Amino acid sequence: PEGEIEQALAGIWEELLGVQRVGRHDNFFELGGHSLLAMQLVNKAKNHDIELQVNDLFHKPLLKDLASRIAEEDPLIEEARAIPIRRIGTEKPLFFVPSGTGDYTYAFELAKDIRFSCPIYALPWCYSSEMVAMAIEGMAAQAVLMIRAVQPHGPYSLAGYSSGGVLIYAISQYLLSIDEDVSFVGLIDVGLPSDVSRLISTKQLLFAALELNDNQKAMEVFLGLPDDLTISALIKEVKQRGLLPIDAEIQEIASALNRIVDFSLAAQAYHVPSLPIEIHQFYAEELLQNYQEHRRGTEFKGASPDNLFTSDVFEPSLGWERVLPKDQIQTVPIPGNHFTMMTMPNNRSILGSRLSSALANLRQKQAVPKRSFDPLVPLHSTCGDKAPVICVPGAGDSVTSFMDYIDALGEGWPIYGLQPRGIDPIDQPHGSVEVSAMCNLKAIETLTSAGPVHLLGHSYGGQVAFEMARRLQENGYTIASLTLVDSMPPEPKDSVIRNVSQMEILEGFLDAINLTMNLSLHIDKAVLTSGKVERFLHDLHAIMLKEQLLPRQSSPKILQGPLATYAAARRCIYSPSSIYNGNVLLILVRDTELDFNADRKRREDHIDQWSRWATGLSVWQGPGNHFSILRAPHILDLAKHWREWVDSK
Repeated sequence: PEGEIEQALAGIWEELLGVQRVGRHDNFFELGGHSLLAMQLVNKAKNHDIELQVNDLFHKPLLKDLASRIAEEDPLIEEARAIPIRRIGTEKPLFFVPSGTGDYTYAFELAKDIRFSCPIYALPWCYSSEMVAMAIEGMAAQAVLMIRAVQPHGPYSLAGYSSGGVLIYAISQYLLSIDEDVSFVGLIDVGLPSDVSRLISTKQLLFAALELNDNQKAMEVFLGLPDDLTISALIKEVKQRGLLPIDAEIQEIASALNRIVDFSLAAQAYHVPSLPIEIHQFYAEELLQNYQEHRRGTEFKGASPDNLFTSDVFEPSLGWERVLPKDQIQTVPIPGNHFTMMTMPNNRSILGSRLSSALANLRQKQAVPKRSFDPLVPLHSTCGDKAPVICVPGAGDSVTSFMDYIDALGEGWPIYGLQPRGIDPIDQPHGSVEVSAMCNLKAIETLTSAGPVHLLGHSYGGQVAFEMARRLQENGYTIASLTLVDSMPPEPKDSVIRNVSQMEILEGFLDAINLTMNLSLHIDKAVLTSGKVERFLHDLHAIMLKEQLLPRQSSPKILQGPLATYAAARRCIYSPSSIYNGNVLLILVRDTELDFNADRKRREDHIDQWSRWATGLSVWQGPGNHFSILRAPHILDLAKHWREWVDSK
């Protein structure tokens, strides 16, 4: 090591990692470091008047690079990005996510045993405060930003260990929603989160994070601690009993444990959809023994979040057969238990070899075939010469929501609807306004090539229609008119998707049904707060059957597609890349949940924000509310005003 900072850091590393000599080119994580040791490093560095952040170490794991970072007078705050483990390789990269404790250091050792010629990266959890309590869908979208900075387009290869591996399935879901291909999903002893029947205790999460699985004394200490301790109190007790260094900062450890708890809750709340992908489950052959010991009451034997991500009957897929067909699951046995499969060199070597073989075999295998999807639905045909009207429904809604509009508009107008992908549950909903717009534009190529078209979108569909019009204009097409029916304006893209909890999704979907149908359907609050989609759909379907709103022979699956499509739309954040220079009719209606002054302010804000993106904006204050505007009698006023506005233009 060269210089005071490098020498001081080397001394701390030697103490923490138990190594005799640290070189300036050594990697903290390759020497055995992990997340909690990283925090201890930060604390010990303060004793040497060295200021650094945990994130600095994750981004600069080499001693010399970390020292250079510390020496910078005004270090820039870097965005979260993929951590290179191996930069060279002839094939596409392999991306690892952290385990359920936020630790991705396992990937550094495993990478040495992966003989497949590919670059390897780790995708750290973001350590900013905004990531706290983020839904798994939001974490997946943030991870995709890191992935695409390395590899802009698919097909992608992903892998993850323990309960943290649930994140790669959510990443796959998001990639498919933006029409990217996923070629490899490697689950390393990852149980299905929907199998969780009870919460994982904070004690178990801390025990796993401290990697105390083989420490009998530690196990006895944890078993003797009260279950109702706060996180800070729990850490203080563990520290006092000698299981944490005396100089360990309680607040730093608590912050890390909070992130682990948040991820655990997010993973348990994640509704796992069936996706058109193949997964490889590399399962520990000794998992059954550990699990049975856990069931007999040895709470911390083999403790990890993954121990509770198991079903009562062990099977190699670890529960994934509940969401995927058997022919989409490849199970690969690995010697050892959940821990020794990764920590024992012989077992890890076999894991690396079998993972390499699975990656190599991708060249000979055919991908799961994509289902073709055509959103264009003719709603009303005519022999007239008027430009066609193309309607885009709102979040979770179908093109049938425009049937009253067709009647109100009168004869002479050819009308089409663009069905959102995902209304049929066999399809994956689109995960962005832009991708949805591109899909729609491809479907209406014949119409747009023949001449101008009218675009009309309701709610979220208005954003999609706006993006379609913007792209058409960018490519030299003429748009007859663009109408936005009570659509939210674009917003700054501070994050890739909106962080919306499963409970908020369920509550919003129920509210939308009630307002659309002018009903007061009620679902038990406990069902909503649980976020359990299957239970929610079962109860909602039963109520709607009772009210004769659905066919008697239908099942709850009839609501699955609309809910998934609604959820995807709710999470989208739309920020256009350019202004639309054309005539736009913005229709605003009353928000009945706001008082008069607050609603007036909301409308003024919407007008101001839309006017920044549309130069030819006209505004009409329409009757009804967000949903009733599309039904009689209000739809008659809308159709009349629309015809007059179109004629005037």
